[in-house]
Amino acid sequence: MQLKKEGEAAAEGSRPDPKKRHYALRRLKKASHWASELSRICSAVCDTRSTVEADAYSSWMGGNVLMEREGDWEGTLAAYTRARYEHSQGCGISGCSCVCRS
Repeated sequence: MQLKKEGEAAAEGSRPDPKKRHYALRRLKKASHWASELSRICSAVCDTRSTVEADAYSSWMGGNVLMEREGDWEGTLAAYTRARYEHSQGCGISGCSCVCRS
């Protein structure tokens, strides 16, 4: 978030720095990669609730990467929709005390 704020602050005064944007996008891609690895490991080892939460997080991070690339809006919407659906599935599992139900 700090990198994004710095990029936006620089964009207000002049042209945005492409190096900072590229660096931030690269970090976001790494975060998305590790979120998918977490999802893969959870599906092999963890209980159902943890697996569903990891899948939702992975979809959300994938949507964030696509959003920042600003090219594939349909893919972005699909990733966010999948994350929301998986999160709602996770809330349906017994023992979940979700505060953010919509």
